[in-house]
Amino acid sequence: MNLQRRLIVFLVLIGTSAVIVQIGFIIWRNYSLQTDHALDKQALIAQTTATDVSNAVTNRANDLAVMSQALSLDGLDSIQQHTFLQRWMTQQSAWSDLRLWDSSGALLQQVTRPGMVSNPDLINPDEYLLPTQTGHYYYSPLRLNPSTDALEMTIAVPITSENANQVRWVLAADVNLEAMRASLPIGTYLLNAQGQVVAHHDTAIVRRNTTYTVPEQASIGRGLESDWAVVAFQTIWFGNRQFVLVAEKPVLDVFQGFVVNVIFVFVFVLVILGTTVGAALLLLRRWFGHIHQITQAAHAVQAGDFSRRLPIQSNDELGELSQAFNNVVQQLEDTRRHIDAEIQERLGSLQTVVELNTRIATILNLDRLLQDVVDLVKERFGLYHAHIYLLNDTHDTLVLTSGAGYIGELMVAESRQIRMDNEQSIVAGVARSRRAIVANDVNKSHDFLPHPLLPDTQAEAAFVLVARGQLLGVLDVQSDHADFFDEELAGILEVASVQISTAISNARLFETVERIGRHEQALGTISRRIESATTMDDILQVTVRELGKALRVPYTAIELQLKDKAQ
Repeated sequence: MNLQRRLIVFLVLIGTSAVIVQIGFIIWRNYSLQTDHALDKQALIAQTTATDVSNAVTNRANDLAVMSQALSLDGLDSIQQHTFLQRWMTQQSAWSDLRLWDSSGALLQQVTRPGMVSNPDLINPDEYLLPTQTGHYYYSPLRLNPSTDALEMTIAVPITSENANQVRWVLAADVNLEAMRASLPIGTYLLNAQGQVVAHHDTAIVRRNTTYTVPEQASIGRGLESDWAVVAFQTIWFGNRQFVLVAEKPVLDVFQGFVVNVIFVFVFVLVILGTTVGAALLLLRRWFGHIHQITQAAHAVQAGDFSRRLPIQSNDELGELSQAFNNVVQQLEDTRRHIDAEIQERLGSLQTVVELNTRIATILNLDRLLQDVVDLVKERFGLYHAHIYLLNDTHDTLVLTSGAGYIGELMVAESRQIRMDNEQSIVAGVARSRRAIVANDVNKSHDFLPHPLLPDTQAEAAFVLVARGQLLGVLDVQSDHADFFDEELAGILEVASVQISTAISNARLFETVERIGRHEQALGTISRRIESATTMDDILQVTVRELGKALRVPYTAIELQLKDKAQ
């Protein structure tokens, strides 16, 4: 074999080795990026779903806490207690059974929803022992109702007397969480502390007492529904009871795109290899020098230096090879930046939703709540404007209740209203259909209703506000950029609208409870003081004075029509 052939063989071997190294590096890098992306995505799904589950249970506990605050037991007899519990049972569709205990463990009252059968076997002494001894909320294990097959949990809260800080009663409720279970995304499920599946979109898995061992960290391994899956999880605490939300996805579904990319890389590399061999037969010296440059650049890229580029010295195959190498490295660099930016953007959006939920969860004043919501949504999502319409008492008109900034104040001052049957309003369309509407170019939308105070609106999106099955209103947001509301942002805003709906419902519920409690307390005070009065004048004075205090009016009077003695 002559020297030229030896050099060709040697060069081909070197070129092939370099190509193999590049193939391995590209495949490994793409696999690593795909794996990291899949794990981050499942972690985001687990965290988002865990937040939804936590909110669902916490909201039910908050409802029970609001009720316990309004339930002033001092001075109420057994009949009044039972009547009060029955009234609350009709207002809360998620409650199937209410029980009132005293601190000694005696069951004072029990109210069961009509059509439901009370199951004494489900009553756990811990539901009054834990709140009585520690003053903390009690959360039972999740369970399936044997008669309805619905997911349930018992929640109990302590009640202190008005004149002491010690726990005197405990209010417990069996809460239906079937809506929360039904909303679990495919591939997500809830485990208890023993690893038993307690909530799954397939109730048959729960009935079989299926167990699953959660890995120490998010990874690719055995899943509940697949032997090879991408698994991530999030821990949830309700009181001192621990649950784990698991999100998994089969590996075959995750890496379909990766397999296509691998085939493309192999084809692409084969083309490069053929070009390399052909050019080597004509320009050995040039090849040796160029291979040296490629080797150096490949080592640099393998070490993580994606800034390295090959110089374009000619317009022939060598120049094309250099350009192809540079394009591959540029694509890898762009892919890494894109993935990093996408992860940061999603984490930022998730953080915004969590911050919004944290900010509004404890606000019970409706006006302050609405103003904080529109200001925060406008600021955090970089919107042109945001406002909220609430449905009026006759359920035929949407009333602008709160708007962001100075423009929002002016629009609210106009007493702006939109009728539900208005066919040229995105807001009215959302309220009628109870589905979000996104118009990324209002100039092409027949439903857009312009306003002179918002002349720069280019895109509009509206999201329905519904809580406990009731239409509350519409969250309307606008941007001064067309195509602003992509699918991801619209999904995040829709999640935020669910949280806003819950907060509005809680605020209204608190106002109702506070008003009922204040009126009942006032009636009790008037009754006691009238009983202590000895004359008609004393009775009238007490009645006028106490009614003025209860109704919070500056002037109260009673007119009596006295008949003539002759008549």
